[in-house]
Amino acid sequence: PEGYAGLKNLSNTCYMNSLLTQLFMNVGFREFMLRVPAANPESSQRLLVETKKVFGNMQETWLKSVDPQGLVDSIRTYENEPIDVTIQMDVDEFYNLLFDRWESQIVEPEAKKKFRSFYGGQLVQQIKSKECSHISERLEPFSAIQCDIKGKASLEESLQAYVEGEVMQGGKLILCNAYSTPC
Repeated sequence: PEGYAGLKNLSNTCYMNSLLTQLFMNVGFREFMLRVPAANPESSQRLLVETKKVFGNMQETWLKSVDPQGLVDSIRTYENEPIDVTIQMDVDEFYNLLFDRWESQIVEPEAKKKFRSFYGGQLVQQIKSKECSHISERLEPFSAIQCDIKGKASLEESLQAYVEGEVMQGGKLILCNAYSTPC
């Protein structure tokens, strides 16, 4: 009744369909992807163009599902091979691959910055000495984190455990993770 369509399963593509559907339902991200410029749609930016087609069709059609075959055909692995729809892929690995490929096809610096702001941030790794006040920090960009949820009552508790410090090397150093604002 809302006019949104799902994605046709092409074999073992449920990992891809569920990720794309979640990304599509983030209205700001969807609008960005539909509007981001593609200067070379037939070759170097084909994945970007195919994503626009799929998101546009999911948004505008009254059909039950949209066929993502064109999008699938435009996704290349890190070895520059097409993905194999008959093989189940880990959604986290696919997420990283897809975001890497999308980012590489976004040309304008401001558009890249906006793209990174949707699902990314910076992780600050701090090393503190228990013997002096010196703190060493290193910033690392991230687009996903893996936190332990087993035995945790909430996502907040899981994230809190992720950023807790740990004592390293004979109890003299503490390693801490913390989040900063998105890129």
